Amino acid sequence: MAYVPNDGLEQVCILAAAWIETLLYGFYVCLFIVTMYLIRKREPGSVTPVTSRVFFWAVVLMFVTATFHEFITTYRLLRAYGWILGPLSTPISYYRQNLYWDNHAHSAMIGIMIWLGDALVIYRCYIIWGQKLYVIAVPLLLLLIKMGFNITLDVWFGNTFTSYENILPIIEAVYPINFAQNVLTTGLIAYKIFRQHRTSRSIGLTVSHRISLIDVMRIIVESALLYTFELLLLIILSFLKSPVQYVVQAAIIPSVGIVFLLIALRVHMARDRDAASTTNSTVLPTWLGGNSEMVFRSTDTTSHSTGSSTISRDEQSLNQILGPEKKNDPSRSTVGGGVFITVDQESRTRYDDTPPSKPVPLVIAHE
Repeated sequence: MAYVPNDGLEQVCILAAAWIETLLYGFYVCLFIVTMYLIRKREPGSVTPVTSRVFFWAVVLMFVTATFHEFITTYRLLRAYGWILGPLSTPISYYRQNLYWDNHAHSAMIGIMIWLGDALVIYRCYIIWGQKLYVIAVPLLLLLIKMGFNITLDVWFGNTFTSYENILPIIEAVYPINFAQNVLTTGLIAYKIFRQHRTSRSIGLTVSHRISLIDVMRIIVESALLYTFELLLLIILSFLKSPVQYVVQAAIIPSVGIVFLLIALRVHMARDRDAASTTNSTVLPTWLGGNSEMVFRSTDTTSHSTGSSTISRDEQSLNQILGPEKKNDPSRSTVGGGVFITVDQESRTRYDDTPPSKPVPLVIAHE
């Protein structure tokens, strides 16, 4: 069934979309200010890890993109609804002029924002999985396909080189690819953290600092649900050809940035809640964008078995999950491949390569 435009409904949806984007952008600004304060807060003389620098500049770039998109949204709104510059003297006729630079830029900025968010998620997945390229092969391929589709559509909007019927399959494929790639990368990150949590528990390692790996996994999944739910709505609304999709689409730009900041801030707040019972500081782990120091360090590749589990397995990737080690701390002891632990406050012992026959309660020590 051919789509029959409803100009009145589309104009209402565009107004609602501008209001929703501005509302979410205001919330995004607040989160951004707080997160930047936490990211830049570090001890004098400390070295910022590469993962933190990547996160910092990616978040800044996404914020700049969202700010420019908000400016374009307001500019279009004034020209279409305020000054009535549409060819037919209607707001909707202005928005349908793809050759106008602001209309073209508005569409392109959505794609750029999604690229930045997806690239940062893939990078985080790459780091958490111990920098294994094969793990991110499929998400990276989906990202490249999506970028190709977005560029094709941007060119088509500015220069209609084929009919709408021919370009329609690409239009309809963009949101499903976004959805698949987002679910896949989030699932890979959650699975890796959950597997490391089970491995640590199986060998008797328990985390006594503010937040456990299972809490981090839950925070990542819950925060990513916002963006995932929006993509699912867009898939449904776009296939129904409903103008309500403009409202959801407008929320995508600030939502992508909000998701990353929520993850970092929720981890910080979860640690802060339990800080009173520990002497540890409440800083962010490096792969979340902070400068957290951790005590896992892989100094060799020797396996240390306890049942079916090994301490050395995934040590390197766990280092990336929780951050770099802070050296020269006499209060720390090592076990096996350089894993720093504390064994009770009353006695600290360094176990050799052969683990004790009876599991000893181990506590991971963090800064």
